[in-house]
Amino acid sequence: MSPSADGKNPWKVVGDVFLKLINRAPEKMSEAEWIVYRVWSLLGEVSNGGFDQYFFNSSGDHATRTRDALRAIGDTKGLKVLEEAMAVFPGEVSDDRDIRWKQLDGLSKSTRESFEALDKKLVEAGQDVVEKLAAYIEAHSKEIRPTKERGGRRHT
Repeated sequence: MSPSADGKNPWKVVGDVFLKLINRAPEKMSEAEWIVYRVWSLLGEVSNGGFDQYFFNSSGDHATRTRDALRAIGDTKGLKVLEEAMAVFPGEVSDDRDIRWKQLDGLSKSTRESFEALDKKLVEAGQDVVEKLAAYIEAHSKEIRPTKERGGRRHT
């Protein structure tokens, strides 16, 4: 956990912003906030339960847009790993959870097990991803509202 150039811990910077976004209503989030939300959700889900969990949960609804979010923050390591994980699906990863569950069920056991190696790769890339995300937050601070809002979405 190396501090950024300004001495702030990038994990704390990103985590603090995410905690403010977690309950914000989706329609009230700026594009910059969505980028933070999607990238941090990817890292959290994969760190907790792997790509299998990421694609199973609602976070997987945003896989394609998360790929775009990784590009937006200038990350190449995490992007490459996410693209490898998405490539195991037949065709595009569906943003519809029910369809994606069917896609997951249709994957062979060995294909699903290939997620394990990718899980490790993303965790290893995590420091770089978080540093880039913290820099993105700093560069887009005017687009990221600092307050938590009531009545937003519930995390699933």
